[in-house]
Amino acid sequence: MPIFKPASLELGSNLALAVILAAVLLLATFRLDKVDVPVDVREFTFGMCGAAGFMVIIDFLRKVLFFQGDERRRSVFTAPGVVAVAISVGVAYGVLFGSAGPESWSLVFAGAASMLVVGLVAGIWQYIEHRRQLNSVDNR
Repeated sequence: MPIFKPASLELGSNLALAVILAAVLLLATFRLDKVDVPVDVREFTFGMCGAAGFMVIIDFLRKVLFFQGDERRRSVFTAPGVVAVAISVGVAYGVLFGSAGPESWSLVFAGAASMLVVGLVAGIWQYIEHRRQLNSVDNR
């Protein structure tokens, strides 16, 4: 049985997570912008970052559009984290590539594809775990 927190506590915890997430993403971006990091690494890593941001946004939209009641309300409280990720990806693009863009879009897409595969595997694993929990509750 899930534990329900008051709305203010839930919003506050999600705001704190959003600030920490944005800070970590920006710290990583500024580290990648140093001259000792090869351009290929920047491009591949940005592709992974962009795909992760895409998955965060899609997951948020899925929850807001398809969940009902308390589950939908709780998902709305994650909006600050989604906004933090989206802004951080945009800032990362600007810091790493400026107006010129990446030298090799193929490396950006390779990084994105790698992260999407990781996300797919994680999603399948979560689905299997969810089904396993449902089956264990049904068998009681």
